[in-house]
Amino acid sequence: MCEAEPADPLRHRIEISAWSSGPSRVSWSSRVGIALGMTHGVALANVTTFGVQDLVRERAFYSELGWPIVFEEDEFVVFELGGALLALFPLDRLAADSGAQPEPRHGGIRSSIIVNVEAREHVDELADRVARAGGALTKPPTDAEFFTGRDAYFADPEGNYWEIAYAPDDNPVVSAARRAANLQP
Repeated sequence: MCEAEPADPLRHRIEISAWSSGPSRVSWSSRVGIALGMTHGVALANVTTFGVQDLVRERAFYSELGWPIVFEEDEFVVFELGGALLALFPLDRLAADSGAQPEPRHGGIRSSIIVNVEAREHVDELADRVARAGGALTKPPTDAEFFTGRDAYFADPEGNYWEIAYAPDDNPVVSAARRAANLQP
């Protein structure tokens, strides 16, 4: 279950349980997610899967950031990031599973995932962890250009982009993200 007050503000813990002969499932003490007009409950859109070319290197990178592994089996690793999960899966296996062709990155940014942190100084702390773990800071910590707060951008060793962002609680994106994760501002 999610802890109300994590010891490390950049980490949270969730409880994960595995079925003996099936997929794993994540359980929270309260239901969070978005209603999609379905009659059978709430759908969650809180797991991002990266198809990776070097699972060992990517696993080491995210472990070095201090993000806890909540599930690992064969060639599948899942990290916990507050109210969301990051899964790493070999690119060729993800392509086969999805019925799509794999497309390795060719450089440049196409998307980023925002990691909202609780304080301005946490942007710098996480950026320092990224640099020590071998990530590329593409924008060092600075006062944000497009909102009130502080941010930085980095790419992991395979070119997946992330933004580390701090904004006050009255920022509409921060407010919406906290509501979606069932957290109070």
